[in-house]
Formats: sequence, C-alpha cells, structure tokens
Amino acid sequence: MVHLECDNTLSHDIHEIRDKVGVMKAKEMSTYACRDYLLQHSLENMRMSTDSPVVSNVQISDIFDFDDKRIEADKHIDVSCRRKMIEWKIKMADHFGGTREIVEISQNYLDRFVDKFHCSRKVYKLAAITTMYIAMKIFNPRKITLMSLSGLSRGEFSTRNIEEMEMLILEKLNWNVYPPTAASYVHIFISLMPPIRPSVKNTILQRACFFSELALFEYAFITERPSTIALAAVLNSIDGLDITLMSLRDRCKFISDIEDLCVLDKSMKDILRLRECLWELYTLSDQYEQHDVEALASNSILSNDYIHLLKLQDNKSNGMSPVDVSSLPESC
Repeated sequence: MVHLECDNTLSHDIHEIRDKVGVMKAKEMSTYACRDYLLQHSLENMRMSTDSPVVSNVQISDIFDFDDKRIEADKHIDVSCRRKMIEWKIKMADHFGGTREIVEISQNYLDRFVDKFHCSRKVYKLAAITTMYIAMKIFNPRKITLMSLSGLSRGEFSTRNIEEMEMLILEKLNWNVYPPTAASYVHIFISLMPPIRPSVKNTILQRACFFSELALFEYAFITERPSTIALAAVLNSIDGLDITLMSLRDRCKFISDIEDLCVLDKSMKDILRLRECLWELYTLSDQYEQHDVEALASNSILSNDYIHLLKLQDNKSNGMSPVDVSSLPESC
C-alpha cells in the first residue's frame, strides 16, 4: 500500500518521525482543513432569504449546461448525498485496484471544494466523480480514461464535463492535492508499537484502518483532524487485546509515545467521544462480524470476554459495511 506521508520503508528514528508528523499536522490545520459547509450554506441561504447584504458563495450550477438545471438547482446536497457518493467511490477504488486511502484523499478534495461553492445535486455528483478521477490519476498505478469514467456515469456526464470540472476543482483547491490522511497517520502510529507477533500487529493495523475508513461516512468528522481520527482508530483497535500478546506496560508506553508525537490539541474526553462514535459506526457494519469476531476469535487475539461483548454488540447491527456498496446512484 502506498501512502502519502509514509510507506513500508518508514524509518523508526523518532526524530525523523516527529519531523514528518509535524509537517503533516501543519498541513491538516491549514491548507487541507474543512469547515462544516452544510451548516455554512444553510446560514448563507437564510441570510439571502432575509435580503442580507452578505453575498453567498459562488453558485456553479450555471457553469454546466444541464437540461434539468433549473430542477437540480432546487435540490440541495445533504449528508445522504455525501454518503452515497463515498459508497460509489469505494466500489470504484476496489474495481480499479485502488486503495481505500485514495477514497479518503478524493473526499478531502470534494469536501474542500464544496466548502467554497453551493452546488446542486447533479453538479455535486459530477464533482464527486471528478475528484475520484483526480485522486486515481495521481495515486493509482492503474489509470482510468475519461471515456470509461463517462461510461460509469451511464452517459450522464460527457468527457468534456469531467475535464472542465477537473480544472475548476484544481484551481479552487490551489492545486493542493497531497492531503495528510488518517490512513497515513495510522501506519506511522503502528510503526511505534513494541515488538509483537507480526500477525497480531497486522490485525491491529487492519482494524485501525477500517475504523479510519468508517470515519469517512460520518459527516461530523469532516471538521476533525486526520491525526485525531487516526489516534481514536488505533486506540479502538487495541481494545480488548489479550494481555499475553501486548503487556499493559507496553500498551501504556505505546499510547504515551503517540500522544507525545502528536502533541495532542484535543482533550482525552474529546478523543473518547470520537472513539465511541467510531465504535457505534463499527458495530453497524457487516465487516465487523466477518473480520473481527470470527477471524480474531480463531486466532485467540482477543480475550474470550471481549469476543462475547463484540458478538452481543454485533447482534444489534443491521447496517451496511463499507465493503458492501451500491452502484453509482441514479441521483443522490
């Protein structure tokens, strides 16, 4: 797996890691940060409706000559639109051999872009497709042609539509297309683990990555920093780990090293809130039972009491896993 800020050759020299994380944190707090744009757009619409002098962000529905432009202009995007397009992006990444981190990257593009503009659902869908195209073009070895991408949209968007949107997005993002990701932080944090059995370390890594993927689906997480999400994901991934596989002393040192590395700007109470939110999302996924309760139990990685707790929680879930996604929706 290729990561933006770390890879499999990541040095374990703490000073090098600290410098790397410092650069990533500076980026996530400035260039690649995103506001709660749905709230901001609602407030701007309210101001406009009362004839306030405040000017709304630019509307881009008129840039593209869609036949149903007037109809679409009345359909505002919402949380469900965002989730549906993320589901489609995951399916697209899997189909073309891309990593889930590419989906996270493309969603950073999309959220930052929509933060700057009001757009209809149709334009939002075009922007979602195009941001995935940009991310795949930069980070995926297997390239996608504009023609095939237009085909995936069932002809809804022409190659020209996608090309024009690509340039618009890149310009509005000031060509900043290398965001720090929660997945990158997860790999850095895991590299700080004390020596443990490779299979156990890999399982912890996979669980933490999955937690970070789940965060993509929760709109409330767009204002959270990737480093904070990664920390919550890693802490959740070692919950219930059998003490014979990682002693309490090693576990405390591991957590302390991460906290020291990140220089946390969130209280542990805030971290706990994020962890609980991730657990709630996790227990609503089919992936939960398939890859944790069964696989980890067979490997004796979790304590028996904890496995029983996972099964009880999973019996309450009836949601969708990020692995099991629908095709490109007719409309979001």
